[in-house]
Amino acid sequence: MINRKPTRQQLLVQRYVLVGIALGLYIGLFFRPVREPNMSIALVLGVLATIVTVGFKAYREKRWPSVIEIGRTYIQFTLFLLVFEARHIAYDYGGRVAVSVFTSVAGGVIGYLMSRGRVATSGPDK
Repeated sequence: MINRKPTRQQLLVQRYVLVGIALGLYIGLFFRPVREPNMSIALVLGVLATIVTVGFKAYREKRWPSVIEIGRTYIQFTLFLLVFEARHIAYDYGGRVAVSVFTSVAGGVIGYLMSRGRVATSGPDK
């Protein structure tokens, strides 16, 4: 068995995934539904978050982002917000345990996806 030390990029991915799982577990354990799920809220808030984010980026970089960048930003925000709304559905099916599992898995996936952008810009291994 070869005992290799993990690379800096692997450690970064692991950290993001573990933090995502931990945050998801926290959100799941303390979730209490107070209303019915409404997926349209996620779609509208995704648009608003994209407008604000793209506006700040355009102002800061003195250029307008491409349609692909805008679309990617919208998809990221909307998927994240849809996960929050889907907690209600998970709660209806299995209570607090189902919500905790769902949000932990979703947090791990979101952490992994977020780490992909960081790994690409983190430079060579040391």
